Amino acid sequence: MPESAAVKIFQKYGIPDIKKPFSGGLPPICGGGIISDILITEVIRFNYIPKSKQVVMRSRGFLTDGRCPVGSILYNVQTEQDAKELLQASIALGAKVNSVYILKALWE
Repeated sequence: MPESAAVKIFQKYGIPDIKKPFSGGLPPICGGGIISDILITEVIRFNYIPKSKQVVMRSRGFLTDGRCPVGSILYNVQTEQDAKELLQASIALGAKVNSVYILKALWE
């Protein structure tokens, strides 16, 4: 996928230029809060939550680089196919992922 097409896909979800640093949240174990210096090339996990129609891009990690993990959420991702399109765009921009993990509750 061309870089320009990948950027346009992220623009549909409210990120004007995914090649620039974007924000993500720290987990409570790391103090919580929002940081704004995540790069798409740092994304190491890609989760889709159908019930809430969200994609969570996990960046950094205790095991990968010794830093607190960060989760960046994209909202209004309507289908699993949309999540896969975002995954392909992420890969085209240098993310270190190769699959979408579909997270469903047992009662769904």
